Formats: sequence, C-alpha cells, structure tokens
Amino acid sequence: MKQFSIRDLLFLFVIVALALGWWFDRRPAPVVPSRFAITSVNNHGLVLDTATGQVWSQHFGPNSSDPTRPDIHQPKVPK
Repeated sequence: MKQFSIRDLLFLFVIVALALGWWFDRRPAPVVPSRFAITSVNNHGLVLDTATGQVWSQHFGPNSSDPTRPDIHQPKVPK
C-alpha cells in the first residue's frame, strides 16, 4: 500500500482549492454598454446615440403623426 507524501497532499490541496474557487466564483458578467439608448417619457419616444450624442424623438399618442420628424423611423446607421 502506497503512503501519501507531503507533495501528494499539497497537490491534492491545490486541485481542491482551484475547483472550489471556480465553483464559488459567482461574479456577474460585465455589462457591455450599447451604442443606442431607447426610452419613453410622457408619450415621447427617445433614441440616443451614445457615441455621437445625437437624439431622435417623436410624440406617440393621439394625432401623433409628425411630418417634421420622419427620421425616427429610419435606420440609425453609425457614420
């Protein structure tokens, strides 16, 4: 029957410590900021391009067709 040496015991301790460290590491994944922020406030829809600071907005409600701001429905292609 083989005897355990100090080296075997230390190797087993390192393996168990690594396994427990991996198992209990429950940090949340980092949140990657997106380029566009979309929100609504008091029947107004807002789209913010966080890279350039450009804002698109439109009123959504009764009689909400606004011919002066048709760009909110267009694709927001980065320039």
